[in-house]
Amino acid sequence: MSARTRSIRACFFLLLLVVSSFVVFPFVQVGFMLMGHQLSPGRSTEPIRTVWPIDGEQLSTLTPTIRWPTTVEGAWRVTLYREDADHRSPVLTTSLSGSKLSVPLDALEDDTGYAWEAVLLDGRQVASHAGSFRTATRNHQGPLSVSPSVYTVSPSTYRQGLLLDVTAPDDATVEVLLPEVLTAGGSRRVVMVGSFRLPVRPSLAISNLDTATVLKQEELGTITVRGAGRSLQIPVRFDVSAQGHFIRAVRSGFDPLLDTPAFANFADGLLAKATRGTCLGMVLSARQSYVRCADCESGSNCWCPRLRLRSLVDGRTVKEEMNFMHLANLNPGNWSTAVSSALTDESQPDVVGEVLTSLRRGFPAPLAILEHRGATSRPALGHAVLAYAAHEFEDHYLLFVYDPDRTLRRGDAQRSFVLVPKFGVGSADVIFVGVAGEEHVEIYTLPDSAILDSLSPRLAGLFTSLDRQLARGLPAP
Repeated sequence: MSARTRSIRACFFLLLLVVSSFVVFPFVQVGFMLMGHQLSPGRSTEPIRTVWPIDGEQLSTLTPTIRWPTTVEGAWRVTLYREDADHRSPVLTTSLSGSKLSVPLDALEDDTGYAWEAVLLDGRQVASHAGSFRTATRNHQGPLSVSPSVYTVSPSTYRQGLLLDVTAPDDATVEVLLPEVLTAGGSRRVVMVGSFRLPVRPSLAISNLDTATVLKQEELGTITVRGAGRSLQIPVRFDVSAQGHFIRAVRSGFDPLLDTPAFANFADGLLAKATRGTCLGMVLSARQSYVRCADCESGSNCWCPRLRLRSLVDGRTVKEEMNFMHLANLNPGNWSTAVSSALTDESQPDVVGEVLTSLRRGFPAPLAILEHRGATSRPALGHAVLAYAAHEFEDHYLLFVYDPDRTLRRGDAQRSFVLVPKFGVGSADVIFVGVAGEEHVEIYTLPDSAILDSLSPRLAGLFTSLDRQLARGLPAP
């Protein structure tokens, strides 16, 4: 090995030690500090005292959310029965800690009566609630029929979609036309033959809805099904049983397609591997890129390429910028907002209030996602996402987020969001839905802007080169 090579490697490791002393080591220290404190579950507010459904109501959805009032914590046993002419038979029995049950797909049938009972278990029966309902008949004209009669959008719809059950003659060609807010595997037009079941999900476009449009129309759109010489219309609505009535939509202007990169979370160097990816750098870079382009569009004689275009033209440079921004902002001093929130009694709805304020000003809001492990366990440092739009309902806030773990394509379903209840007895009800599925989390705001909102490409490239060199020089774990 030449003296020059040894000198270069020595400089590399010296620079690593300097960076670690000021950035990585303090970050790890704060990580242990957070893990040693119990995060505040937030301030509870008065839960909604409603039993639903009750007294034989007719439901238009096959995936309702059964709900009942509670002011105490405990395990509930919920049983759902099918009611026939002379007897009832159990369809579903489960135990849960909350005060509502989202009925899963395929549990209910059309035009059928059901009863339900929720019993609080505490060594003895201390509380119980019950109700009954009937599902609607299929929407049909002649030989063509469709279920459900109304397509309802709810958290379960975002997570698992809703099946459109179409019955038609075996030789009939059936066309399904979806509104802009829905998608079936990336398409809004599907042509099938005979009877079929089509999985349909809310699309990315649903986050673009504005308050006036929703309140004026009361419907989000219409599904049209044509076949066998007939045509059926299926209205699309929010599921008020799951979230309460729609109140308002808040948008920042951030486009989840144009303002995000054409690649998912990556770990090119030593630092990114140690932090399980570059999510923080990607979130802050996406926000800064959007803000720069928004400022440019409000001016004159200015052209600003959106992040998706830049990542397609020169993805390497974009990744280098994100890598550097990830390193610079891991300094715990720049996480002070999230850290102080986590160690105080700020409730999750209060955090959402800060997010809504940022969105109304036209700025997407960076969020720290911390895994919730129960009242007696330590929280786990987790992930960073970017909230860019929100829907407020009577019972919940729904935050639409850019998740760096997912690469979005036109026509994709809306699968990344945070659901925050306005009422409850603990913070475990906050749900983040991302690539890994559904997780119970706590959310806290990150700084509004990165330390470095502009960066020399040469400097970013130098750091990335060093980081990769160090990663190759270390033995595999």
